Amino acid sequence: MRLTLFRLYFQSPLKELPRAPTLLGHLLWWYRYTHGRGALEELLAKPLPFRLSSVFPEG
Repeated sequence: MRLTLFRLYFQSPLKELPRAPTLLGHLLWWYRYTHGRGALEELLAKPLPFRLSSVFPEG
């Protein structure tokens, strides 16, 4: 399985780090806005081709 790491850098302080469900929700809304509702429904009709994790230890 291929692993890709994306680091998020925030411009202001946060009370807590975003969790995987929050990140997934934002990604799916972005997909809907850029590709349309039909494409999102098509994407959700099958298992997602990626997984999200809330936190990776650094180092």
